[in-house]
Amino acid sequence: LYGLLARATESSAERSEALREGETLLDAGTPSHNHLHFAESAMAALLEQGDWAGAERQCDRLERYCAREPLPWSEFVIARGRAFARLGRGERTDTLRGTLERLRDTAARAELNVALAEIDEAVAASARG
Repeated sequence: LYGLLARATESSAERSEALREGETLLDAGTPSHNHLHFAESAMAALLEQGDWAGAERQCDRLERYCAREPLPWSEFVIARGRAFARLGRGERTDTLRGTLERLRDTAARAELNVALAEIDEAVAASARG
């Protein structure tokens, strides 16, 4: 819920507090689904606010958490978060565009339809250079 709260609030102070509280609970030990859902929501909240380093930190947290048992879903979320942060920082390279296109293909094959529109938008933005 703290990840969703971070996404829903317009207050940067409330967002920061929700992210801190969520991380504190995760660090204390919670079921795996909490780590997965929090990371996705936290990344989205941070990307929406232009906090590229914060989004990448959430990618790193999730990657560490899933290191012993990587999941295709977590690998997708991590790669998407990192690619969107690179795009947000202004990168417009063929390498990034290729990464985004592969993410789009992965989302389409896995029927992660909710992710397709934002990835399509990112692919278009990467092409605008």
